[in-house]
Amino acid sequence: MAEIVTIEGQPYVRRSPWVSWLLIFPTLGVYYFVWFYKLHEEAKQYLQDETIRPGLMTFSQFIPIWNWVTIYRFAEHIGATQRRAGAEETVEPILGLVLAFVASLHVVYLQSEFNKAIEAALAAAVRGTPTPPSTPPAVPPPPPAR
Repeated sequence: MAEIVTIEGQPYVRRSPWVSWLLIFPTLGVYYFVWFYKLHEEAKQYLQDETIRPGLMTFSQFIPIWNWVTIYRFAEHIGATQRRAGAEETVEPILGLVLAFVASLHVVYLQSEFNKAIEAALAAAVRGTPTPPSTPPAVPPPPPAR
């Protein structure tokens, strides 16, 4: 169902996409918000991106239109996670958004895409390949012209 893995000394959860989706129904939707928050937390932690605010992003799910923007942006964060892990970026934000309108199937899609990033990061750790930093290093300014 879920497996905790350690990458760069930090714990991440590899969740079953279909179980994540199915748990929404018996919990009357509560698990969706737990899932949304936790995945944002893990993306923030892995990307080391303080601009990702899990609480605010989860709250956004209660506000029409903003909730769609947040789902789209979340898919973009997952794409950044895949890039940093060294995996091919396969997530399509627009597909995630469209699936949100079809029985909340974006949960299955986004969780499976996040799992791809985790698996790539694990594979890189096993090979001993360091994952690149989430932001490119600063380029020094050119020397002054004479």
